[in-house]
Amino acid sequence: MVKDMISIIVPIYNAENSLRECIDSVIYQDYSNIELILVDDGSVDRSYEICKEYKNKDKRIRLHHQSNLGVSSARNKGISMANGEYVFFLDSDDQCENILSYCVSIMKKENIDLLVGGTDYYKNNNFLISENANLFGEEYKIYSDDSKSKLNRWVMERNITDFPELLVSSRKTIRIGGVAAKLIRKKSMGGLRFIENLGYSEDLVFLYELLKKIDRLVVLNKSIYRYNYREDSATNSGYNPKIIRFNKELSKYIYKISTDYDEVYENSMYEKILEIYWGSIIHGITYNPNSKFYEKLRKISDESKYYNSMLKKLKIHNVRKKKNKLILFLYKNNMSLCIFFLSYIKKIKGE
Repeated sequence: MVKDMISIIVPIYNAENSLRECIDSVIYQDYSNIELILVDDGSVDRSYEICKEYKNKDKRIRLHHQSNLGVSSARNKGISMANGEYVFFLDSDDQCENILSYCVSIMKKENIDLLVGGTDYYKNNNFLISENANLFGEEYKIYSDDSKSKLNRWVMERNITDFPELLVSSRKTIRIGGVAAKLIRKKSMGGLRFIENLGYSEDLVFLYELLKKIDRLVVLNKSIYRYNYREDSATNSGYNPKIIRFNKELSKYIYKISTDYDEVYENSMYEKILEIYWGSIIHGITYNPNSKFYEKLRKISDESKYYNSMLKKLKIHNVRKKKNKLILFLYKNNMSLCIFFLSYIKKIKGE
């Protein structure tokens, strides 16, 4: 492990249009003690050629090529290659702000395991919004012991009134969950890796598990990450038959951690599973253009059977959101037809 070095891990898949800006944002940092680990995950465009071009120009760049195994596999490979004291995850569509030197200085000064920064959002190179913590004039805030434990709970439960300093608006908070805009002390990760059979939220799960391991984290009031909004990203794309399988894997994980805290937290996790179930209905059934009406009803019934063991403890009076109360009522009464029409109305309204 190289002292003070940052290993910047970039998973890459068909990113030729944004890759140069991403790499440039790293190699032209004021902080030069870095290694840039580019993991090409089976790209079929010119991404790999661009990576080789940069590798030949900058000895700090390391390159690995693999078949298309997914972003979690690519990140895990990057972790196994990393020699730095710190790890920073960067998506190939995004950029790192020129602030890494400052981040390392805070990590060293305060003996921190995890640094969380803000994010600037752009669309078509047009600035949209900055999401920075509102630390009431403080440069940064340290969380440890009980406050760190509460923050870990908050990552999944997301009660925005718990940490007012993290609010960026009345409805949004700085992103503690996920791995974007984070600088991580590598030794604090231990053997933690991304779950490769999760198709989304894998970074949220990773962060939740990481927070269990660390002693101290710091939140900055500065942006360290530039996110470029993409219409074709995993969370904004159209019908994908894998989503139902991904939802089941995520639900199993959330069910596993549901008893990490108290009964309130447990009910909150069950409600989250209910929302994932509803997401499967909307995405994998109502939006499926090839499925006939009776097939959709059968699939709704099949999905209900799968989630039954995880949702049988959830009571309607414990559900916080009104919409979820209705969904749970229909679910518990095996009203597949009503669930179908409710999901179809949601589709028509575009919600």
